[in-house]
Amino acid sequence: MIAVGLGAVLVLLLAVFLVLMPQFNKLALTSVEHENEIVKLEEAKMKLERLDAIRQEAAQIEAARIVLARRLPEEAELSSLVVELQKIANSSGLDFDNVEVDDIIKMQGYAEIPFTVQVTGTFYSLIDYLYRLEKMPREVVIDKFSVQGDGYPTLSTNIEARVFTASDAEVKLPPPSGESTQTGAAAPVSAKP
Repeated sequence: MIAVGLGAVLVLLLAVFLVLMPQFNKLALTSVEHENEIVKLEEAKMKLERLDAIRQEAAQIEAARIVLARRLPEEAELSSLVVELQKIANSSGLDFDNVEVDDIIKMQGYAEIPFTVQVTGTFYSLIDYLYRLEKMPREVVIDKFSVQGDGYPTLSTNIEARVFTASDAEVKLPPPSGESTQTGAAAPVSAKP
């Protein structure tokens, strides 16, 4: 009887070692694999969040690039600049008398285009014009301006300013010619040689 009991215990121990121990090892291995998959899933979630942040940042960078391209165009676009200056003068209630474009100054990676604008109008119209110049889509730097009274309330103003291009490539100035204003009067446009 003891031998049968010992035999049963021995069979039970063999069953535990031969059948159950490999199953416990498989279970432990599966548990480790499960934890590894959870870590991989968390890493994938973090990568996805970073990619979403990068995509949102890329959209913001592209929007900033578009704004910068408007403020600092690749080409001189002098004709559109003159038209814009004239529109601003008309919107401000000023008479757009003249615009004179000077020689282009090449810099490292960009070019400066100095110009002089002559406008005539009232003080408040002049203030409005300067404000609108500041709000132009294109970058305009006012270097100097002078105001002379032509009799109350009219003021004649010379504004020396610069615009920029993002390229230092050769920029060709248009030949001097008359441009028609919105009111039908000609505003002289000239380029210094």
